[in-house]
Amino acid sequence: MRVLDKSVKRGRRLQTGSVTGFLLLYLIAGLKQFRRGTLRHARETSHLERWLAVTRNCATVDYEFALEALNCRRLVKGYSDTHSRGMSKFDRVIAVAETMVGKPASLMWLRALKSAALADENGETLHGALRTATSAYE
Repeated sequence: MRVLDKSVKRGRRLQTGSVTGFLLLYLIAGLKQFRRGTLRHARETSHLERWLAVTRNCATVDYEFALEALNCRRLVKGYSDTHSRGMSKFDRVIAVAETMVGKPASLMWLRALKSAALADENGETLHGALRTATSAYE
């Protein structure tokens, strides 16, 4: 493992002007055709379809609220842990948004939830805002 770690862990500089560097980039670019067959692509596609369905349903009731629900996609960004945290926050906000649509001050609450989700990395601010928002509509 130490030998493998030494060769993989350090940064690489690829000379794209050389034949070897160009061929490596060309090979990597050729792998994009396999992306649609991956599990991550299937999960992302189903997630996007759910998000669009929610916003379409919201648009029939409250157009401004639906626009804000569309803007909530800002919560999902990055790769690895950052991506999974963002997806988790996004899912929680959209789930609450589905129950708030059409109710008084729902747009204000959705904006507050979105800014709370962006406020901290751990999601503690969002957790408190979600509790407050759900108790306001009970």
